[in-house]
Amino acid sequence: MRKRFKSKKKSNFNKLLLFIIIFLTSFNVGYKLIKDKIIKFFSEDNYLDNLINTSFNSQIKYEDLLIPNATAPTFNESNNATEPIIYIYNTHDEEKYEHNYINSYNISPNVKLASYYLQEQLKNEGIISIVEDRSIAKLLKENDWIYSRSYDASRIYLEDIKQRYPSIKYFIDLHRDSSVKEKTTTTYEGKDYAKILFIIGLEQDNYEANLEITNRLNEILKSNVPTISRGIYKKSGPGVNGIYNQDFDSNCILIEMGGQYNNIIEVSNTIELLAKSLKTLLEEYEKEE
Repeated sequence: MRKRFKSKKKSNFNKLLLFIIIFLTSFNVGYKLIKDKIIKFFSEDNYLDNLINTSFNSQIKYEDLLIPNATAPTFNESNNATEPIIYIYNTHDEEKYEHNYINSYNISPNVKLASYYLQEQLKNEGIISIVEDRSIAKLLKENDWIYSRSYDASRIYLEDIKQRYPSIKYFIDLHRDSSVKEKTTTTYEGKDYAKILFIIGLEQDNYEANLEITNRLNEILKSNVPTISRGIYKKSGPGVNGIYNQDFDSNCILIEMGGQYNNIIEVSNTIELLAKSLKTLLEEYEKEE
């Protein structure tokens, strides 16, 4: 029992380290360069202290870590793939998760950070993806738009990415729900997960196609962790967007992952499951083409 607890604790710390690395990446710090400096600590008993002491002291200069295009598409070397097929973005890119887990390191994890972790897990599955690093909040401010126009802002990025990367076939809008932790958390085989809720907008002609791919992804997720999903919420009528840019493409998927009280370990467990499920989904869809 003690050995299992120690192994689980170390696994959680590994995820914490990766989130710290990705946090630095989200500020345009070179991911690979940081990872090379930090990865050697992963196998050491005191690697968390080593990481903090090394990464945030004067021995490493911030400007030395900067590299051009740090958030460029990740290429998977194992299958020699050269083009991204998934675009991950956050219409509400300032939604945050519970941060007490890493409070002492002054890091507040959010959906943007979760998106970069999803990118890394997809890479492990042989899938190339792009994470939108441009700010929705900044675009709203520049256009003098109110918060409810966030989907207009993310639509601009969708159009731009599709033109720049015509190889992209799937579009994932990753959000964080606002609900009590009892509704957004599940435990399965000793592992805690942030639950997933899918959103479908009914106020556009393409919604049945969006619903089809969402249904299938939901089924795959539940086949691995039966309690992971909160279902598919179909929205229309006054007071809601009703479209959510899902008219842009049949393969647009809107995911609410966890809530404000979920921590990064629960979120990361779900992301790992999501990446594997997406691989299964894409394999099915590619066979049909």
